[in-house]
Amino acid sequence: MILDNFLTALQSTGILFARDAWDDMEPNTNYGVLVIDGKPNCIWGDNRIVYQSVTAKVYLYTFGDDKTPIKAVQQVLTDQCASYVLSNSIFHEDIMGKFTCQVDVTADLAVV
Repeated sequence: MILDNFLTALQSTGILFARDAWDDMEPNTNYGVLVIDGKPNCIWGDNRIVYQSVTAKVYLYTFGDDKTPIKAVQQVLTDQCASYVLSNSIFHEDIMGKFTCQVDVTADLAVV
């Protein structure tokens, strides 16, 4: 499934990523969460879906001033998504970046 490939790509950055939520996370560890949000976006043609994407949110939690994790996630989003935007950034003890993106899942519609 394309979303599994997307999660694997995020994990390949060396940052710990999970789908939907973490049960427990060590403090001061870079980590992220991939969440699928809302209903799929569909384009119909010839009485069938010819394109489908889902809205995904990637939450990235980093610590310190190192921008490498953010750049690594942005590269994955560039490679994997139809489009994305850094939709929120909160600075406390950690930095939380929330990226909102569209992931093309049309290939998952193929009938074998």
